Amino acid sequence: MKGRMEMIKIGIFNQKGGVGKTTSAINISGFLAKKYKKKILLVDTDPQANLSKSILQENNFSDDDLTLVDILEKEINVNDVIKTALIKTRANAKPKNLGIDVIPTKREMIATEIKDENVINDLIVNSLEKEYDFLIYDCPPFLSNITVSVLASCDYVIVPASVDIDSLGGYSELIDTINALKINGVSKDIEILSIFLTMFKNNENFDKYIYDECKENFGNKFSLQTIRRSTQVKQASFFGTPLSWFKSTSKVAKDYEALTDEIVRKIKEREINA
Repeated sequence: MKGRMEMIKIGIFNQKGGVGKTTSAINISGFLAKKYKKKILLVDTDPQANLSKSILQENNFSDDDLTLVDILEKEINVNDVIKTALIKTRANAKPKNLGIDVIPTKREMIATEIKDENVINDLIVNSLEKEYDFLIYDCPPFLSNITVSVLASCDYVIVPASVDIDSLGGYSELIDTINALKINGVSKDIEILSIFLTMFKNNENFDKYIYDECKENFGNKFSLQTIRRSTQVKQASFFGTPLSWFKSTSKVAKDYEALTDEIVRKIKEREINA
């Protein structure tokens, strides 16, 4: 695994909404921070700002705070925008720093224009390369200039998909975008690390059918680890606490822990073979 000197950049992306991108960004980060003792920077690039509002609720985050919009539009120094997420491990516990920082966003992000595809690298990544082990982007459910800039700064892309054809339909477009980034020399090394199914029901025949189809068509890009449908995911999000600390023994928490283990293993394998 790369050390602090070489930050690993991961984009969590699907061109369909409602597939668990934000949930996955928060919970993968939670297990990387708790189990692997990594320092994490979450970057919210989705104008819906669900990640910002969830994990920063104990910080009393509001639209008056500096956000990614200020970095991109006003070139505010990234260190002035980063917030340390204050997380409760229990309902009555004092919220504390558990190793996850956040660059939040706000709805005005939808109208933000950028100069070129290198702007995320120039304004964020290059300034923080030695500060974090992982930088994880929660991407919006559409391709835009900003999304392309985010992907251009990534080492890997992770694709959560709900069990329906629409959520898997944008995969070919994502492949085209990544290939274009490589061909144009913007990001030569980016690759899709994992595609995984969310809100999965083991007792549903259709879910099993989609699982088998994905396994056959996506090969080693497809994760055999699914994330089951669970109300505990919504509860953890409501309280702004990753599952690694919120009911960590629950089945869905174990799903995300196993997925995180797989992500770490895959990254290690790629670095060994690089």
